[in-house]
Amino acid sequence: VVFCQSHKQWYQRRVRGLSYTGTVTILQWKLFTKLIESSEDIESLSELVYDEEVQNIIWDRPVLEAFMTSGNIENGAWVSALDLLRTIIRLDPQAARHPIKLKIAVAVALTFAMPVISYAFREVKRELDPIKRYVCFV
Repeated sequence: VVFCQSHKQWYQRRVRGLSYTGTVTILQWKLFTKLIESSEDIESLSELVYDEEVQNIIWDRPVLEAFMTSGNIENGAWVSALDLLRTIIRLDPQAARHPIKLKIAVAVALTFAMPVISYAFREVKRELDPIKRYVCFV
Protein backbone atom coordinates (compact mmCIF):
# COMPACT_ATOMS: atom_id res chain seq x y z
CA VAL A 1 0.00 0.00 0.00
CA VAL A 2 1.39 3.36 -0.99
CA PHE A 3 1.31 5.89 1.81
CA CYS A 4 -1.31 8.46 0.96
CA GLN A 5 0.11 11.93 1.64
CA SER A 6 -3.30 13.60 1.57
CA HIS A 7 -4.49 11.50 4.54
CA LYS A 8 -1.36 12.40 6.47
CA GLN A 9 -1.81 16.10 5.70
CA TRP A 10 -5.50 15.96 6.67
CA TYR A 11 -4.55 14.34 9.94
CA GLN A 12 -1.70 16.76 10.74
CA ARG A 13 -3.84 19.85 10.07
CA ARG A 14 -6.64 18.73 12.34
CA VAL A 15 -4.86 17.15 15.31
CA ARG A 16 -1.88 19.44 15.82
CA GLY A 17 -2.08 20.58 19.42
CA LEU A 18 -5.00 18.31 20.36
CA SER A 19 -4.99 16.12 23.42
CA TYR A 20 -4.81 12.33 23.20
CA THR A 21 -8.60 12.13 23.58
CA GLY A 22 -9.18 14.84 20.98
CA THR A 23 -7.00 13.06 18.46
CA VAL A 24 -8.73 9.73 19.04
CA THR A 25 -12.13 11.43 18.73
CA ILE A 26 -11.30 12.96 15.35
CA LEU A 27 -9.93 9.66 14.03
CA GLN A 28 -13.01 7.81 15.31
CA TRP A 29 -15.29 10.34 13.63
CA LYS A 30 -13.45 9.88 10.34
CA LEU A 31 -13.59 6.08 10.65
CA PHE A 32 -17.30 6.02 11.50
CA THR A 33 -18.06 8.36 8.61
CA LYS A 34 -16.27 6.04 6.19
CA LEU A 35 -17.92 2.94 7.68
CA ILE A 36 -21.41 4.41 7.37
CA GLU A 37 -20.76 5.57 3.80
CA SER A 38 -19.51 2.14 2.75
CA SER A 39 -21.99 -0.05 4.64
CA GLU A 40 -25.23 -1.31 3.17
CA ASP A 41 -26.33 -3.19 6.28
CA ILE A 42 -26.42 -1.04 9.42
CA GLU A 43 -27.23 -4.03 11.65
CA SER A 44 -24.07 -5.93 10.73
CA LEU A 45 -22.09 -2.69 10.96
CA SER A 46 -23.29 -2.10 14.53
CA GLU A 47 -22.39 -5.71 15.44
CA LEU A 48 -18.90 -5.15 14.05
CA VAL A 49 -18.40 -1.81 15.79
CA TYR A 50 -19.54 -3.12 19.18
CA ASP A 51 -17.27 -6.17 18.97
CA GLU A 52 -14.73 -6.11 21.82
CA GLU A 53 -11.72 -6.50 19.51
CA VAL A 54 -12.94 -3.72 17.23
CA GLN A 55 -13.48 -1.52 20.29
CA ASN A 56 -9.83 -2.12 21.18
CA ILE A 57 -8.83 -0.95 17.69
CA ILE A 58 -11.11 2.09 17.89
CA TRP A 59 -9.70 3.21 21.26
CA ASP A 60 -6.04 2.39 20.59
CA ARG A 61 -4.54 5.58 19.16
CA PRO A 62 -1.48 4.06 17.41
CA VAL A 63 -3.59 1.37 15.70
CA LEU A 64 -6.40 3.76 14.79
CA GLU A 65 -3.91 6.37 13.58
CA ALA A 66 -2.08 3.86 11.39
CA PHE A 67 -5.36 2.53 9.97
CA MET A 68 -6.84 5.93 9.20
CA THR A 69 -3.74 7.65 7.80
CA SER A 70 -2.24 4.91 5.62
CA GLY A 71 -4.28 5.44 2.50
CA ASN A 72 -7.62 4.85 0.90
CA ILE A 73 -9.40 1.65 -0.01
CA GLU A 74 -10.57 0.64 -3.46
CA ASN A 75 -14.37 0.91 -3.71
CA GLY A 76 -14.51 2.21 -0.13
CA ALA A 77 -14.57 -1.24 1.50
CA TRP A 78 -13.82 0.13 4.97
CA VAL A 79 -16.01 -2.43 6.73
CA SER A 80 -14.07 -5.30 5.14
CA ALA A 81 -10.76 -3.64 5.96
CA LEU A 82 -11.69 -3.13 9.62
CA ASP A 83 -12.91 -6.72 9.86
CA LEU A 84 -9.68 -7.98 8.31
CA LEU A 85 -7.56 -5.86 10.66
CA ARG A 86 -9.52 -7.30 13.59
CA THR A 87 -8.85 -10.82 12.31
CA ILE A 88 -5.12 -10.15 11.93
CA ILE A 89 -4.82 -8.66 15.42
CA ARG A 90 -6.78 -11.60 16.84
CA LEU A 91 -4.33 -13.96 15.11
CA ASP A 92 -1.26 -11.96 16.17
CA PRO A 93 -1.92 -9.72 19.21
CA GLN A 94 1.64 -8.34 18.93
CA ALA A 95 0.62 -6.69 15.66
CA ALA A 96 -1.07 -3.94 17.66
CA ARG A 97 2.09 -3.24 19.70
CA HIS A 98 5.01 -3.83 17.35
CA PRO A 99 5.41 -0.91 14.88
CA ILE A 100 6.55 -2.99 11.90
CA LYS A 101 3.90 -5.66 12.41
CA LEU A 102 1.27 -2.95 12.78
CA LYS A 103 2.26 -1.36 9.47
CA ILE A 104 2.16 -4.75 7.75
CA ALA A 105 -1.21 -5.59 9.33
CA VAL A 106 -2.71 -2.27 8.23
CA ALA A 107 -1.23 -2.58 4.73
CA VAL A 108 -2.66 -6.08 4.33
CA ALA A 109 -6.06 -4.99 5.68
CA LEU A 110 -6.26 -2.01 3.31
CA THR A 111 -4.95 -3.92 0.29
CA PHE A 112 -7.01 -7.08 0.76
CA ALA A 113 -10.27 -5.36 1.73
CA MET A 114 -11.22 -6.07 -1.87
CA PRO A 115 -10.28 -9.51 -3.24
CA VAL A 116 -6.82 -9.66 -4.83
CA ILE A 117 -6.40 -12.10 -7.70
CA SER A 118 -3.13 -14.01 -8.00
CA TYR A 119 -1.18 -13.26 -11.17
CA ALA A 120 0.01 -16.86 -11.20
CA PHE A 121 -3.57 -18.18 -11.29
CA ARG A 122 -5.28 -15.39 -13.20
CA GLU A 123 -7.09 -17.81 -15.54
CA VAL A 124 -8.88 -19.52 -12.64
CA LYS A 125 -9.30 -16.23 -10.74
CA ARG A 126 -7.75 -17.57 -7.59
CA GLU A 127 -7.88 -15.05 -4.76
CA LEU A 128 -4.90 -14.55 -2.46
CA ASP A 129 -5.54 -15.31 1.19
CA PRO A 130 -4.83 -12.13 3.22
CA ILE A 131 -4.06 -14.00 6.44
CA LYS A 132 -1.50 -16.24 4.72
CA ARG A 133 -0.03 -13.16 3.08
CA TYR A 134 0.32 -11.42 6.46
CA VAL A 135 1.98 -14.48 7.99
CA CYS A 136 4.43 -14.63 5.06
CA PHE A 137 5.31 -10.95 5.45
CA VAL A 138 6.07 -11.15 9.16
